[in-house]
Amino acid sequence: EDPLVASKMATGFIKGVQRHHVGTSIKHFLANNQETRRMTSSSNIDERTLRELYLSAFEGAIKKAKPWTVMSSYNRVNGEYVGDSKHFLTDIFT
Repeated sequence: EDPLVASKMATGFIKGVQRHHVGTSIKHFLANNQETRRMTSSSNIDERTLRELYLSAFEGAIKKAKPWTVMSSYNRVNGEYVGDSKHFLTDIFT
């Protein structure tokens, strides 16, 4: 998927739903690309690819549309569980 298109589509959807006072949750953040062993796998991604392909769609939607929640993925990224990671859940967009 193209990150720019994904970001614009998600932003429009989130704003449209939340305009009616209904919360949205975007998921699965981050690099959730497989169903098999997704709770134990690690997506090993270099920083540039991570930022340009995986983060940019989420970043645009989060900053522009402000969804009520973001659900983390079950997998690890570069060996670190996303759901346990302050870096991925809090610091990555600052």
